[in-house]
Amino acid sequence: MLPSLIQLIKICFVGIKVWPHDPDRPTAQDATSFDFNGVEIQEGSETHILNNDEDQSYYRVILRVSIANRVGKIAPYDVDVCVYGDFHINKNVPIEEREDLITVNGCSMLYGAIREQVMTLSARSIHGMLILPTVHFRDKIKKREEPPSRKQPKTRKPKASG
Repeated sequence: MLPSLIQLIKICFVGIKVWPHDPDRPTAQDATSFDFNGVEIQEGSETHILNNDEDQSYYRVILRVSIANRVGKIAPYDVDVCVYGDFHINKNVPIEEREDLITVNGCSMLYGAIREQVMTLSARSIHGMLILPTVHFRDKIKKREEPPSRKQPKTRKPKASG
């Protein structure tokens, strides 16, 4: 087993809310089998360089996940969790690739921590354990503009003189 190019240095939960959506109505069905299709799950993330611009090997990723249950299908719990992680990326990774790698992989690691925390807090709650769906963060990769193509000027055929 080899170490990853990205190392998690520190993780901190900024805030955690896992609250039964309707605590007065216990569900007969355990939340572990809840189908998230139709549930609006909101997510936001930020990535920041923690050290000087020349080094660019330490980053902080902030991830917030929430289920407000205001629109769409209602989940058994209202959820609002914000966490940040500090990461180090190997200096052999090209600078132009670092932010995307840190963002995608950092969000994945932090989301795993959020899932675990939600499972732990809901396990002994009124609706039972809630397991957030598995997701990916490939959509966080920044679209880079393609360099302008070098179009060959159109050549015109000379008109035949008559």
